[in-house]
Amino acid sequence: MQIKTIAEADPALDLELKSKGLPPLAFIDNSNGLAATNARIVAVKRGVSGCYAVETEATADELNAQHNVTAAQREAMRFGSMFGWGSRLATPEAWADAVL
Repeated sequence: MQIKTIAEADPALDLELKSKGLPPLAFIDNSNGLAATNARIVAVKRGVSGCYAVETEATADELNAQHNVTAAQREAMRFGSMFGWGSRLATPEAWADAVL
């Protein structure tokens, strides 16, 4: 698996988001083309806006399972990367009762 990015989160923000239960990476299925890339799978880095193409044969669910990322964490990472890490939806607790 290869992720094409050099972006890093601000260290203080990264530590805060880690304390809220967000993983370093989450993987999103982009087969619907919502992300601005042709990649089938994209990665979201904790504390970093946007997403990054991932070259892999695995599915997003398989990659998340390998990295112990829950569905609630995945959705929190997706929304944080899109709408800001201070968003209420950028926490796993916001997704705890959602059917994902």
